[in-house]
Amino acid sequence: MKSTIAVALVLLLATACTERERANPLDPDNLITAGAPVGLKVVTNRDTVWVDWTPFDVDSLAGYQVYRWIPGDTSAAYGPPLPPGANRFQEFNLDYNQKYYYAVQAITQ
Repeated sequence: MKSTIAVALVLLLATACTERERANPLDPDNLITAGAPVGLKVVTNRDTVWVDWTPFDVDSLAGYQVYRWIPGDTSAAYGPPLPPGANRFQEFNLDYNQKYYYAVQAITQ
C-alpha cells in the first residue's frame, strides 16, 4: 500500500512540474493580465481619487501612462508618464457630481 502511494505521488509530481514559457505580463494576449496592470484599485474620498496598481517586474518597463476621461469625452493621456517604480496616481479637486474614468497603461522601451 505504501509503495502504491509513493508511486502515485512521484507520478503526480513528475506530471505537475512542467517547463512552461513565462508569459509577458504586458502582452495583450496574456490570458492572466491581458496586458493591463494587475491589482488595479480606485479609492475616492470627497474630491480626491487614488488609483493604485501592482507594479510590473519587467526589465524593459519605461513607466506608466494614466488616462482620464469623463462620459462624452475621448480618453486622453493625463499628465506626463509616471516612472517605472510608481504604483499610485492621485488627483485632487474633482467635481462631486461628475463620473471620471481612469486607465493605466504600462509603457515599455
